[in-house]
Amino acid sequence: MLTDVFRPIRNSKAVFAVLTVFLCFSIISCVSKKVFLDMEQQKNSCIEREKQCLGREKACNDTTDRLKTLIDSLNRAVASLDSADSACRQEGDSLQRLNEALNEQLSQLSSKALSQKQVMDAALKMKQTEIEKMDAALKQKQAEIEKKEKRIGEMRQLIEKQQNVMKNLLATIKNAVQQYDANDLTVELRDGKVYVAISDKLLFKSGSAKVDEKGKEALGVLAKVLEKNPDLDIFVEGHTDSIPIKTERFNDNWDLSVIRATSVVRILCSDFGIPPRQITPSGRGEYFPKAVNDTPENRALNRRTEIIIAPKLGELFKAISSFE
Repeated sequence: MLTDVFRPIRNSKAVFAVLTVFLCFSIISCVSKKVFLDMEQQKNSCIEREKQCLGREKACNDTTDRLKTLIDSLNRAVASLDSADSACRQEGDSLQRLNEALNEQLSQLSSKALSQKQVMDAALKMKQTEIEKMDAALKQKQAEIEKKEKRIGEMRQLIEKQQNVMKNLLATIKNAVQQYDANDLTVELRDGKVYVAISDKLLFKSGSAKVDEKGKEALGVLAKVLEKNPDLDIFVEGHTDSIPIKTERFNDNWDLSVIRATSVVRILCSDFGIPPRQITPSGRGEYFPKAVNDTPENRALNRRTEIIIAPKLGELFKAISSFE
């Protein structure tokens, strides 16, 4: 009824005007009390409903304001998120381009690395080949060194053997000629050779190349030792002082030294059996003195015949030539 009539009306002023008109109309029409009380009750109900509507309207307005505030906040958040999303998309695009560039560089580097690896493998293979060649050459050199060391050892043994022979020969000769004075006959080991120096007083008269008997005796003592050593070479050298000589037989000291050496060789070979192929005569004249020719004593030292006994060097030369 009336409540149904007034329910759609939401404006309180409009409701109040309608009720006022209706009340006046009712008063004028002299309605009954019961009707009036109903109307009064309905009026109060409408007023109450109006209050409720106003409260609800206010609550709705507050809610609406809060929703608007929330929507504004959400819109700002959405705008911020859109901006962040746009920035992220731009950054993502940059990262994508960077990733593509890095992939391209990686591809180039991989290709370059593969090429370098191939080059390095080829170089390594060449080095390995060179190392193998060097190893082969080193082994060959080591074999040659071992061979040469063996030959050196053989040479050392040969030299030691010869040195021992010469030392024993020196001792034997010294023992054999110990009865002779040191001024007449000396024996020494020099440069691996035994030197027997016999003065001209023991062998010759002054200016002569003929060997005296006492000289032959000394040569005989020496020959007994030499004949027991057929593997040695014998060199006979004549020496003089620096005083010139000029005779019908000798033109100079050189002639004299050569003839004296030859005379000693003939006696050793003819009288004492030394093989001629084992002995060699030579004359040194005044050119290899033992002392300065300034005193009679020094000149006496220079007038001598040296018998030089040396080991045969054929085997040693053969060993040396094997190094070539």
